[in-house]
Amino acid sequence: IALGENRHTIHQFRDAIDQGAVDVIQPNIIRVGGITPFEEIADLAAERGIDLAPHLLPELSAQLSYTLPGRTWVEDVEDAGFGSLGALVEDTGLTIVDGEATGGPSLGLGIRFR
Repeated sequence: IALGENRHTIHQFRDAIDQGAVDVIQPNIIRVGGITPFEEIADLAAERGIDLAPHLLPELSAQLSYTLPGRTWVEDVEDAGFGSLGALVEDTGLTIVDGEATGGPSLGLGIRFR
């Protein structure tokens, strides 16, 4: 059971995990408030032995998944990224196949918005 794309706080994720209601959490980086809260939720998942698969925005989710210990799945949903929405000046260089991200920029997040 995957849950979380509409959760907004670490407390909501913690409650679902503690109730045994979830096998995979899917925080949306934007909805949880940015990179720092996302990383706190990722730490909670690792601490509790729950898999993590960030929801949407694969250009950002993939870059953050590179910073996390262990395996992280990256959701790649059609029309759910900055690139497919036409918001980027250039391609990030990321490739996502079967939930695994490779490539990307050598510096920073590599996201250049229009």
